[in-house]
Amino acid sequence: MKVLQVINSLSYGGAEKLVYELASYLKKNDLEIDVLVLSLNSDVYSNKLCRLGINVNVLAKSNFDIKILWKIKRCLDEYDIIHVHLFPASYWVSLCARLFQYKGKLIFTEHNTHNRRRDRRFFRIIDWFVYNRYDAILAISRGVKKSLCTWLPLIEKKVFVIHNGIDINHFSNAKSAQISNLFTAERSELVILLMVASFRKSKDQDTIIEALKLLPKKYHLLLVGGGEREGILRSKATALVKDRVHFLGFRKDVAEIMKACDVYVHSAHWEGFGLVAAEAMAAGLPVVTSNIDGLSEVVGTAGVFFKQHDPKDLALKIVEAQSNRQFFIEMGGKQVLNFSVEAFAEKHLFLYRSLY
Repeated sequence: MKVLQVINSLSYGGAEKLVYELASYLKKNDLEIDVLVLSLNSDVYSNKLCRLGINVNVLAKSNFDIKILWKIKRCLDEYDIIHVHLFPASYWVSLCARLFQYKGKLIFTEHNTHNRRRDRRFFRIIDWFVYNRYDAILAISRGVKKSLCTWLPLIEKKVFVIHNGIDINHFSNAKSAQISNLFTAERSELVILLMVASFRKSKDQDTIIEALKLLPKKYHLLLVGGGEREGILRSKATALVKDRVHFLGFRKDVAEIMKACDVYVHSAHWEGFGLVAAEAMAAGLPVVTSNIDGLSEVVGTAGVFFKQHDPKDLALKIVEAQSNRQFFIEMGGKQVLNFSVEAFAEKHLFLYRSLY
């Protein structure tokens, strides 16, 4: 059986990490596996995949280059199963499979509970046309399945839930980073909060910065990531809390940074799964998140939830998590066992074999 994973890029992000973890596991189980990316923006994983003997092919410089269609056509018949992630890769592969009558099996993984297409009704018809071509659609959480089937009820019978998975041992066994290597301060005096996410409006780092203003000065915030709103967030942090927010950029040592922190906070407006919340639990951090479908499903009763856009409530919940730190660490350690990368990959392998 020969399998192709298709995704927009191999940059930082939950979907990209999922493709890397899945491809790595499948390769170890003697599957023929390749990865196809529309473009190589902010590449993180291609070299790692190549070192494992997995071919990574790049189609274009832009995700919306019409030449992508013809380049996908060339490799269609080489694979028994094509597994696609994210928009616009989902559109390109579905259209190509229809135009050129691909005879293998198509799988698409839905990673989010919301996207901007769902704000416009006319996209419902287009999305139905695209999604209906897939033989199976995987949702990374029950919340993702619910929102997708509400948007496209006619495809419900082909939608299945396979939760994301993480390498639990990587995070639980990581060694703590040195705080002095991250920013200048005396560690013993501080309570360090952490959020790992791209700087997009949907991630809402703003509310954490506003909550930080309501907390004692010993509370500091580390933000790992980057993106279009970095300038806005830096300005806001300077205006509200001066030097208590530390921007670390994109990092490869997230597990080590987690080990050095006290509380993990995730303030997103929507998440398909909340992979990083599971990673934080595995690293032994109390977790505070916004009360949304994807995150609440992952964290369960092992964390604390706050009202979206409510910095006062978030500040209270951060104090609660820190005050009951050991309780939430123990609960999180049990909860995260539900999301091992081994179980995640085995379920995919079972599906591939069933379809094949």
